[in-house]
Amino acid sequence: EAHLPIYGPAQALDRARALLELLELADREGMFTVEWQPVPLRQGREIGSWGEVRVTAAPVVHADNDTLALR
Repeated sequence: EAHLPIYGPAQALDRARALLELLELADREGMFTVEWQPVPLRQGREIGSWGEVRVTAAPVVHADNDTLALR
């Protein structure tokens, strides 16, 4: 079964979870599994690597939410 990893600071993931629940998507039949991956707000934190690709995080502010940019 397919899954979708979502990376972000804990408070941003909490908001995303709440939105899925509000829209009644969290338990929807046929909905892919979401893997919540909390990441600290630190520059250069490695998220993962796949083959030759290395992904790191950088803290950013989106509206009034602290979140991450992925590089």
